Amino acid sequence: MKKHIVTGLAILGICTPVFAPVIAFLDTPNDNPTAVHEVQDRDELKPMQVEYGDVMVTRIWPLEYGDVINVFGSKLNTKPDNYALPLFAPHDAVIDLLPQKSDWRNMDYYAVGNIGYLQFYYDLDGKGRGVAVFYLHTDDNFVPLRSTNDFARRLEWEKAKLQLFEKWLDEHLPKMTYLGVVEVSSDAPSRVALGNGKFCIIRTVIPIQPDKTNDLVMLSLTLDSTNITESVQSRNIGYFSQLGKSISFAMDGRFFRLTPKLVKF
Repeated sequence: MKKHIVTGLAILGICTPVFAPVIAFLDTPNDNPTAVHEVQDRDELKPMQVEYGDVMVTRIWPLEYGDVINVFGSKLNTKPDNYALPLFAPHDAVIDLLPQKSDWRNMDYYAVGNIGYLQFYYDLDGKGRGVAVFYLHTDDNFVPLRSTNDFARRLEWEKAKLQLFEKWLDEHLPKMTYLGVVEVSSDAPSRVALGNGKFCIIRTVIPIQPDKTNDLVMLSLTLDSTNITESVQSRNIGYFSQLGKSISFAMDGRFFRLTPKLVKF
């Protein structure tokens, strides 16, 4: 299964029984939408937004379907009632809409202890996970964002919850092995040792976009194996555009993180 992160705009095909990517605006019933919009760019939120993005990329995205079951347990039968979308999280997502007659559900829910739950949307095939969204459980200390006057108290509530979320993941997810700085190049593949006699092949692509800075780099990471099926199923896709920015991936039943360094071979 290809594991990836997708961002961008999409157009919904109307009245056609085909797969279609759409922009879904995520539900936050306890909050005033206008107030949420007004606080999204507050400086106080930016460190939490970066921290949350890093947690999702390094700890949630590398999970395969079997990993999700092992870590979070069985999926929930229904969507919980007592929930809130964090202010530090994106409030929309690009998802793949499944045909009405598909036998696959469009999403599943998994509890993250008593802190919140993860909502996984499926890819076009109805099997691969395309997007993950984290919601917080509301409690007696929850502060609904009715106006911007509620922002300071809501921020303190969310800070504590984000710390609990990270702590829970550290306690329940497999440990991650840091592979250090790895030189990658669009000239030729790179090969890095994973331990246990296994290696990862990294192929680098720099997409050319007219009128863009073209600083986005795509990495395709696969297990170095003579078994084609095993190699294809191990494939991870990672993107980076910042020097010193690490990426994470799952392979051979383990979790890894590395810092790519773009060079010319």
